Amino acid sequence: MTRYLMVTMLLLLSGCMGDSATPPPPSPQTQQPASSPPVNPPTPPQPAPAPTVNAGPDQTVKLGTVVALTGSSTTTDDHPSYLWQFVSLPQGSAATLADATTLTPTFTPDVTGMYVVSLSLEGGPSDSVTIEVQANLLTLHFTGTFGPDGTVNGTYTYEITQGPNATNVRSLQPNVMYRLTSWNIVVNSGQVANLLPSTVFDSSQPDNTAEFCEGICIFSSTPLAELRFHNTGPDMLQLMFQHADPTPFINPPGSLAEWGAHFQSQYRVPNDVPLAILTTGSLTEQ
Repeated sequence: MTRYLMVTMLLLLSGCMGDSATPPPPSPQTQQPASSPPVNPPTPPQPAPAPTVNAGPDQTVKLGTVVALTGSSTTTDDHPSYLWQFVSLPQGSAATLADATTLTPTFTPDVTGMYVVSLSLEGGPSDSVTIEVQANLLTLHFTGTFGPDGTVNGTYTYEITQGPNATNVRSLQPNVMYRLTSWNIVVNSGQVANLLPSTVFDSSQPDNTAEFCEGICIFSSTPLAELRFHNTGPDMLQLMFQHADPTPFINPPGSLAEWGAHFQSQYRVPNDVPLAILTTGSLTEQ
C-alpha cells in the first residue's frame, strides 16, 4: 500500500514537471498589411501666358528725320493683327503713320515736341512709345565794325528745318519770315557812344525781339537774308546778307554758305537819325 502511494506520487510529480518544461505554443500574431505610398492628384496643365507687345524704346530725333518704330510681340498667332496709333501729337502737327498695321511703321514729324504712339494687338494688350522731336539748330557768329572804333559782336541761333511761320506785310515773294530761337549781340559804340549808345540785344531779356526775313524784305527790293534785333531801347540792329538760299519757301538757310556775302548792316534808331553803317561784317559758324 505504501509502495502504491509512492508510485502514484512519483507519477504525479513527473507530470507536473513535464508540463512546466514544455512551453505553450505562441499565439498567432495578426499581420498588418504593408502601407502603400500616397497617391498625388495629377497636376493640371498650366495656361499659356497671355501675349504681350512692346512698342520699342523711346527716341529723341531732330526735326525732319524720318522716325522708324520697331515693335515686338510674344503672340503665337500665325496672323496677328497689329495697329499703331498716335496717342498725342504736338499742337499743329499733321503727322501720319505709314504701315501702321505692321511692327515697323514710320512717320515724319512736322513740328517739334512730344509724339506718343501706341502699339496694340487685336483683342489683347497695348504698349506706347514716346518720340521727342527737337529743333535742328544752326548757330552763327557775326562780327562787324562801324565808326572810328565801334564793334558789333555776337551770335544768333535758328531752326534750319522749320518752315515759314509768317509772311512780310508787303506780301512780296518769296518774302518769308522765320523765328530765331536765341541771340546775344553786343554793340560797343566806342567814340560815337554819345550819339549811338552801346547796348546789348539779348533774347533772354524781357521785350527783346527779332525778325528774320528772307527774300524781298521790307525797305528792300533786292533779295536778301535780313535780321532785325530790338531791345527795350529805341535802337535797332539790322544785318543784311546777299540771298543765296535755293529753298526759301521750304526752310531758312540750311548752312553758312546759303547766307551769301555781307551786303550792308546798320545800327540806328528806326526812321530817325543818327545812323551808323557797318563798314565790315562777316559770319562764321559756331
